[in-house]
Amino acid sequence: MFDSLIQLFTDPGPASFVNFTFLPKYAPYFIDGVLNTLALSVVAVLLAVIPALLLALMRPGNRPCGGDACGGRRS
Repeated sequence: MFDSLIQLFTDPGPASFVNFTFLPKYAPYFIDGVLNTLALSVVAVLLAVIPALLLALMRPGNRPCGGDACGGRRS
């Protein structure tokens, strides 16, 4: 089942228009790049969510609002 896929990476033959024989040599670098990208995206999301959560929790609690600042007049 995987013989044709393995052959694609080891001996592509003359009919193949894409040469994947370099992939086994650079696979560790590719995997390392994928892991670094995922780690960077997690850090970026955390750096965005934490301040946003703090700002959302800092909104006024039981303080009265004046005018249209709270979506209309309070009676």
